[in-house]
Amino acid sequence: MISEYRYKFNINISHSIESTFEKKHIHSHNISITVFVINNEQEFILYDEIEDTIKSYLEQFNKRYINGIKPFDKIIPTIENIGMEFYRNLKIILGENNYILTRLEISEIPTRTYIINGEG
Repeated sequence: MISEYRYKFNINISHSIESTFEKKHIHSHNISITVFVINNEQEFILYDEIEDTIKSYLEQFNKRYINGIKPFDKIIPTIENIGMEFYRNLKIILGENNYILTRLEISEIPTRTYIINGEG
């Protein structure tokens, strides 16, 4: 049996998808991010620890124009690119804390979600 933890977060970002170098058509989104993680050690650990770790990572993007933040200064910050970047970085961060990121869901609106599944 595999059991997972699910954590949900919301951040507000501003971005432009027309160009990474020009501030044209800037608009904001309230982004919902859900991560699914497995405790690699199968030991009980406080929810707050892992939640704070994820919050700390996401906070660098919250209430910011993300086209000016690496790597979005070089790649267009579509929801797919944002999701992949968050997935890659959170996988490393969580791995350092003995957790395995198995899935990340990211959405700009409740009716559309981009999902990245990992191999654990």
